[in-house]
Amino acid sequence: MRQFQRTLALIWLAALALVLLTCWHVADLIKEDRQRQWTTAESDLANLTRVSQEHASRTLRSADQVIRFIQARYLEIGNKLDLSDLTRRGVIDAEIFNQVGIIDAKGIYVLANLPVTGKLDLSDREHFRVHVAADTGELFISKPVVGRASGKWSIQLTRRITRANGEFAGVVVVSIDPTYFSDFYGDLKLGPQGVMALLGMDGIGRARRIGDAAEFGKELHDSPMIEAVRQGQLNGSYTRNSSVDQVERLYFYRKIPGYPL
Repeated sequence: MRQFQRTLALIWLAALALVLLTCWHVADLIKEDRQRQWTTAESDLANLTRVSQEHASRTLRSADQVIRFIQARYLEIGNKLDLSDLTRRGVIDAEIFNQVGIIDAKGIYVLANLPVTGKLDLSDREHFRVHVAADTGELFISKPVVGRASGKWSIQLTRRITRANGEFAGVVVVSIDPTYFSDFYGDLKLGPQGVMALLGMDGIGRARRIGDAAEFGKELHDSPMIEAVRQGQLNGSYTRNSSVDQVERLYFYRKIPGYPL
């Protein structure tokens, strides 16, 4: 009888050990699978962030080339500049840019590639006022605003027009449709809770996509990536609960060279 009980106990101990080994092995497989998924996610997000950086950089460079061309031509021929003709000939890409125009030294929108009705005063707009006091030689990228000329959400890119004698002669403005960025982010398909954004160093989102929803002008002043970039960390990643919807996400970011974004 004792021999039978001893044998039965050994069988149960062996079965328990086998169950524990199986559980340990399954847990180890789950851990390895999670680590593989995490590594894959990190690699995918790093690549998507790099692609998005290049997309934004190319778009901004393209807009700035148009601005510099118009700036030079306006200084040469003034109000004879025909922006509508340049659009028809494909020099100005109407699919990306809502509108392209000239604001004179008094803040009046005097030239545009699209029809403008009446006298349009833009002297109170930030993208005009920032150039009045001094010529920084820099491209200004505005927060998203509803354009008075186009009536659409626009990111206003502007440069000062300065005559040879240093006199302020106005501003060249190119309006970019922010949905150009948010639609691109949507095509990357990060899922219903995935987020992609073009964020200014001023803490204002130029374009932001969460699932199927697009947002423009969202304030994101508490984003850790802004402080990280200010401290010289021009790209990186971190995990954080969003202050907007409290969802924990893995964030990757890259500073766009040459622009405060």
